[in-house]
Amino acid sequence: MRILAIDFGLRRFGLAVSDEGRSFAFPRGVMAVDGSLVARLAELCRSEKISEIIVGWPRSLSGQEGAQAVAVACFIERLRAVVSLPIRTQDERFSTALARRKLQTSGRRASLDAAAAATILESYLVRSRYNSNA
Repeated sequence: MRILAIDFGLRRFGLAVSDEGRSFAFPRGVMAVDGSLVARLAELCRSEKISEIIVGWPRSLSGQEGAQAVAVACFIERLRAVVSLPIRTQDERFSTALARRKLQTSGRRASLDAAAAATILESYLVRSRYNSNA
């Protein structure tokens, strides 16, 4: 089963999906924020055989949570009402900057939002492997 990562945005969400072995993260594109977003995410979870969802959790550089964290928490509650999968958060600090750097050095032209979601998912996968080996 795969993991879906979401880079929350006010206009669009970046998406990334892991492989079946939960070793690699692949950018999956973006979804525009509209009234059907949660339903489209639920359908994506079914079609991609998703077993877990990771949502990037916004924090300032000092670790403080702001207004964006409140919006993410509200989104997670709406998503929980539609999907019966575990939904976890992952610190997303620096994810967009790291994604931008990766895209520049690789020469690829992918969506920055999807690349940021892949960076969030990579961090989660590394943390999960570390915790399971501890």
